[in-house]
Amino acid sequence: MERKLPCAFKFLPPLRPHYPYRSLCTSHTFPELFFGAKKPSIQSPRRRRLGPYEFLSFLKLEKDPDRLVSIWKEASEHHRFHHHRSAYESTVKKLASVNRPDAVEEILEHEKQLSRSRPYNEGFIVRIITLYGRAGMPDQAVKTFRQCPDFDCGHSVKCFNAALCALYAAKQHQRILDLYSEIKETVNIKPNLTTFLTVIKALCQVGSSNSGYSMLDEMVKHGCSPDTVTFNVVLKGFYNEAKPQEAARVLKKMSEMGCHPDVHTYNIRILNLCNESKSDEAKALLRVMRADGIKPNTLSYNTLIEGFCKEHNLVEANKVFVDMAGNECDPNNQSYYTFIYYLCIEEEFDWALEVCDESIRKNWVPNISVLQMLIEGLVKISKVDSACRIIGEARSRFPSRCVGLWDDIEKALSKVSGARRVNSSGK
Repeated sequence: MERKLPCAFKFLPPLRPHYPYRSLCTSHTFPELFFGAKKPSIQSPRRRRLGPYEFLSFLKLEKDPDRLVSIWKEASEHHRFHHHRSAYESTVKKLASVNRPDAVEEILEHEKQLSRSRPYNEGFIVRIITLYGRAGMPDQAVKTFRQCPDFDCGHSVKCFNAALCALYAAKQHQRILDLYSEIKETVNIKPNLTTFLTVIKALCQVGSSNSGYSMLDEMVKHGCSPDTVTFNVVLKGFYNEAKPQEAARVLKKMSEMGCHPDVHTYNIRILNLCNESKSDEAKALLRVMRADGIKPNTLSYNTLIEGFCKEHNLVEANKVFVDMAGNECDPNNQSYYTFIYYLCIEEEFDWALEVCDESIRKNWVPNISVLQMLIEGLVKISKVDSACRIIGEARSRFPSRCVGLWDDIEKALSKVSGARRVNSSGK
């Protein structure tokens, strides 16, 4: 007689045997890893087509760019391959790292040819333009943008922004302005916030911050409200051009448009004051910043520390250094390195040693040039043992290519210490 299950188990699905997931790197895909067999030829009918995840496993192993391109073309025939953004990004990054722009162009042009026969969307073309930009190939990025009508997606604002960003990454700022002027007159594209931000950044880079400021009104005409990031770009541009009065206009317009400053706005102003040797005013601005409910970050404090150090005011720099922890913003490695460097410049080697010891305890070792200044200074004030200890603690933390430099420093140290012993015995 068949046993009946309780009512609670009536609707459960039948049990199935459990099979663990197989590794992507299998003996079928890479027999040479498992059996020492020779890799099958790409044209071999026995080799099955790689899926996108198997291709990523292959990508980590393959070192031949030409073979990688061949496998890419084969794998891209997979109907789901173009959905995997990581496969595109990893391949382009690897080919660009070995200086093979021809290989990057070959695979991306192959994808563009496939897109003519497949219903790819606008996002896919944006991806191609973006990848050309990341590979440092702005000409091909702009060319792909101009070909947008051939891919049934038209000259969209997303494709336009991708082309502008590719030019900005290549630091071709004037070409951004030329392309923007051309497209504005010939193609019906409504620019958005990203478009205006990229163009304003380019204007500020070529020293035309006044034009960037004028574009804020143009943004409003197109229905785009400038945000804090946009105002910060123009503000920094005016400060870089040494135009503080125009920068004040930016802050006023920012307030009029109801756009509140953020930590980056204050950091730009603090940096400008420190560059003008007005670190006391910068410190006062830091207090205003906290009063406005904006928490200073590490960059805020580091800029102040360097500003006071450049003005030879180590006491105030130390106060800022100590205040960081009290304001829930612990010093980072750059805070220590900057302070140690300027202490050595001012020949405060005992003080620099204390800060360096604290930095090393946190596993932050200054670079070799700063350590060399400190070691030479310690020898100068007859603290050879402390200099040797710093060398011993720091030597193991640097890569092997620096061993020769440490040997030279130790030889010079031994000569100086030996000469000092002779002088002391003669006395």
